[in-house]
Amino acid sequence: ITMISPACFDILGYRPDEMLGTAMAAYYYNPKDRQHVVQSVINAGGKVTQIESELKHKCGSIIWVSANVSVRYGADGNPCCLEGVARDISERKRMEEQLIFLSRTDSLTEAYNRRHFMDRSEDVINMMRRYQRPASVMVADLDHFKTINDKFGHHAGDLALKAFANVCRLEIRESDILGRLGGEEFGLMLPETTIQHAQILAERIRVA
Repeated sequence: ITMISPACFDILGYRPDEMLGTAMAAYYYNPKDRQHVVQSVINAGGKVTQIESELKHKCGSIIWVSANVSVRYGADGNPCCLEGVARDISERKRMEEQLIFLSRTDSLTEAYNRRHFMDRSEDVINMMRRYQRPASVMVADLDHFKTINDKFGHHAGDLALKAFANVCRLEIRESDILGRLGGEEFGLMLPETTIQHAQILAERIRVA
């Protein structure tokens, strides 16, 4: 870095004098992303606009930036540096991630909604088929759920659904997929799982 605006302090928390003379790659969350930016400039003939990257704030948090980057040439006509202008788009990225989360997730239980559960399950089935590996699907329907709503009200019913989803999360693996199919019906896609192991898990969830 040979020149840096004081505005970088507002974005990354570093004073210009702390950054001068250091490698720009050091400020990327993944240093390899710096090479991606450079390669993108080369591929685009010397200038790219609105290329997005994750940078590291001085405190350790991740900052998303959108940058316009171009090659600058010396008096001899050869490339001498990259010049860029970046703006903080972290808030926009957080909103985008939140929208994606909401579009895929059941708002009550935070399990996947039916559509996303089916999409993820199809991916697992295709993968297991390709590698000739077992997979199981479990459907869980909560017995007498209507009684809870009728006797204690819908708020209690909501708490029961959330409690069941939480129990499932405690019992399943990270690779397993939990979805709310509708009402009091839940689905579990279990990759690398035989029907015998799925039955053991089903009983463990029932008992819990």
